[in-house]
Amino acid sequence: MRLTTLGVFGAFLVAGAALVAEEKKSHKCPMATIMCPQAGDCSGQCRSFCDKGGEALTALRARVAAAVKEKSKAEPSAHLSGACKAKDCADCQKLMDGVFAPVLKEKINARFGNMGQNVKHQVKAANGKTTEVKCTFLTGKLCEVCVDEMKATSLEKYEAQEKEHTK
Repeated sequence: MRLTTLGVFGAFLVAGAALVAEEKKSHKCPMATIMCPQAGDCSGQCRSFCDKGGEALTALRARVAAAVKEKSKAEPSAHLSGACKAKDCADCQKLMDGVFAPVLKEKINARFGNMGQNVKHQVKAANGKTTEVKCTFLTGKLCEVCVDEMKATSLEKYEAQEKEHTK
């Protein structure tokens, strides 16, 4: 009976360890190639920050793609919008390295420098008055103001990269 109980307990331990390992493998850190300090093998607060950065990256790519579509009246590439499904795509990596990663790194480093402080943005309301809103970039819901600021910079970088590419 002891041997059977020990065997069942051992099987549970092995199954539990496999489940934890699978969950760790299944989490794809969105900042792993950008600036994750643990190359995607993170947990706790670090994982939370990386996930927040990934959320901002997704929103940023969508907004830059929408701005490009509005300017050019043509559909943006899947590489720009994040819709490309090719593994290790050189065009996606070029955009990440030249456009999105530098902007995200700058914003994340700025917010880490202000961590614990009450950072606020000046926003013009619909009635024309300027109000202050709290920045939630790494600490809460997606900060729309930060994403809009990053969009402007990313769009400039993208246009410069495209101009260089067409020479």
